[in-house]
Amino acid sequence: MPLIVTPGQLAQRSDFYHQLGQLTQAGLGILQALQQVERNPPARSFREPARRISLAISGGSTFSEAVQRQQGWLPEFDLALITAGEKSGRLDQCFFLLAEYYADRARVTRQLLMDLAYPLFLFHFAVFILPFSAFFVSGNLLLYLLKTFGILLPVYALVFAGIYAAQSRHGETWRGTDFQSCRA
Repeated sequence: MPLIVTPGQLAQRSDFYHQLGQLTQAGLGILQALQQVERNPPARSFREPARRISLAISGGSTFSEAVQRQQGWLPEFDLALITAGEKSGRLDQCFFLLAEYYADRARVTRQLLMDLAYPLFLFHFAVFILPFSAFFVSGNLLLYLLKTFGILLPVYALVFAGIYAAQSRHGETWRGTDFQSCRA
């Protein structure tokens, strides 16, 4: 998964699972459902993994084995749920559960971004407007840029480091290290 997951990407993953759920619930086998999704994917980025999974299933792999071979394409949570759904014979319900999960994540992420927009605007406004009076008096553009970007660049670096650490693959390592140091 990418460094920053957007609400649109989460919604596309939800659509992918919803399509698979609808098709398998309608009676299509997983191979036919994947071929249908390959022809009409929720996003172009799903076409190639769907094709590779279809080829692996045609070669005798189970769906969960084929998905696991697409290293890094699906999170561990998805793989575990798909494996459980396949073993229990309720793969269609598993797909619907994953579709609902990603739709909820997309909605929450979209709401979070909308809720953060105004405070971010105010922060940037304050950073640029407060040193502006000194710039207006002195006319020193370099000093103005140093004051504004001297605040913004470290803040951006911390935010991006936090986002990077919070992502699933990177976050597990970081959180594990953090908790180990707290116990000592």
